[in-house]
Amino acid sequence: MALLVLVGRVIAVGSEVTFVDEAANPARKSADVGWDPIANGGVRPELILFLRGFFRVGRAARTLALAIQSCAVDLLRRVPQRLKDLVAAVVADLSEDGLPTDVFGIGAAVADDDDGKTGDDWASDGEPEGDPGVDMEDVTDEDEVEPPYAEQLREPALADTGGAGGASRASKCVMPLMPTCPSTAASSVCVLSFLRAVVVEPVTVWAPRGNWTATTSLVTALQDEGFSIRTLAAALNHPDVAELRLLRSAVACLGPAVAANRHLRGLLARLLGCLPATMRMYDAFVADKFNESMAGDATNRGDQGACGTSGRMEEEVVDDGDDEFVSQEEMANAHPHQVFTASQYSRAWLRSACDDILKTGIWAPGLPVVRALPDFVGVAAADTDQADCNHRMGQEVLFTGGSFGAFCTCQHPKCVGVKVLDGSEGQRMPIEFVVQRFVTFPDAIVYDFACATLKTALVRLPDVAKDVKMLVDRFHWGKSHTDCSLAMCPDAYKSMDGVNTSSSEERNALSRRQQHHLRLMKQDQFIYFTVYQQALSNVIAMYRDQSTKYTTMKWPEWYRRTHVDT
Repeated sequence: MALLVLVGRVIAVGSEVTFVDEAANPARKSADVGWDPIANGGVRPELILFLRGFFRVGRAARTLALAIQSCAVDLLRRVPQRLKDLVAAVVADLSEDGLPTDVFGIGAAVADDDDGKTGDDWASDGEPEGDPGVDMEDVTDEDEVEPPYAEQLREPALADTGGAGGASRASKCVMPLMPTCPSTAASSVCVLSFLRAVVVEPVTVWAPRGNWTATTSLVTALQDEGFSIRTLAAALNHPDVAELRLLRSAVACLGPAVAANRHLRGLLARLLGCLPATMRMYDAFVADKFNESMAGDATNRGDQGACGTSGRMEEEVVDDGDDEFVSQEEMANAHPHQVFTASQYSRAWLRSACDDILKTGIWAPGLPVVRALPDFVGVAAADTDQADCNHRMGQEVLFTGGSFGAFCTCQHPKCVGVKVLDGSEGQRMPIEFVVQRFVTFPDAIVYDFACATLKTALVRLPDVAKDVKMLVDRFHWGKSHTDCSLAMCPDAYKSMDGVNTSSSEERNALSRRQQHHLRLMKQDQFIYFTVYQQALSNVIAMYRDQSTKYTTMKWPEWYRRTHVDT
């Protein structure tokens, strides 16, 4: 399918072959799955037109074709013969445009354009037709010369040629930009990074908290009849557009091309416009699956009472004293002047807290369970929520399962919750913790395996995927996420500047120094020690938040030097 996206559908006997009705792969579960990228692969036509309009896809197409030909014979026998002929034609072709010549009687279908125009709208003198603000013949005074594109669009990549190294990298690029797209070595990288994120990552990364203002404002500017570099610069300066640095950089780097070529401007506008349309299709899909799930649960649920939906369990009251038992809710809602005994405090808070920690292995002060974990209404099956990433998690289990901690990202990180694990750590843990205990969802979840967490949320908890950004911390991003796109990096978002994304690693450093004797503890001892350690670290962090040069030192000198001032 990827090869068909680059070079087009096959033309055989004068008609276009879509491969929708081809015999499906016998190894696939569904017997009606064909080989067409649009009908069967879910590829948007706008993406195909964007690829062929802006990029020379010949090198990438030949790379895919050679990879297909090098596959095992057992896999090649399942490929339709007409596709094999197209692969051979692409390998034999030496052109840069990726449109194979007439080999074996097979040709590639040329994508139709709604405007009926080709990708070359240049005038005879090398200037665009009908675009205001770019006719250099009207410039007669030196003071009226437009500033460079890099200065107008505030994009440094347009001014970075890269020197000899940049020229070398550009010559080795598998999918370079068309000659009609003026670019530098740095701007080409920005455009390719944006394209990779569009292809690889879910559409939710372009709409933080469901806000599509950035995309719609750019589409409006591109489709405006009075389009010019100045109007594009005004749209790029919108706060919502500036927040998505990957999107802003790519559109700015394509600014010279879309300003000079109306056809390319339409291709870019249609690509950006299809992103909200894809989200609407996803919402409709989720709604259909939710209705099916609710209909199925109604027949199997039976009479479970209120406890099946409230997500709260009745507390077991153990009365071992003369004082009347008072629950935590009653104590919190009591009159400020009402007095409670020490035993009532201990039974309501300390004893119940210790019992809950030992039973659940979860310590989250100030974050009680406010809702039950919703039913998974997605279409997840085995391995469908595993990310295609080189980051490995949970594959090696040594000694005990360890612990999973949730921390804030302030200057002095504090633990908001810790869970002692009885097995391997999984990508579902961050979203389960947030969904069950946060009244209002946070803006972002920073996790070392956020790429898999986002995919899990898409197929299991769609509302979380749309409302919360999933990002990889900077420490693990440069270390083990080379297969993910830049959309998962915190640096791709302006609001993440200055945010300490490695707060959990800082707090876990102390635990790693004590891992040798922690491995020898029993489960109860391990839970108590972990909770005590995080609680004490929170006290130290709060002390650092309030400490000044006038603060009285209440720590012992040896403890302050060893643990507080480190």
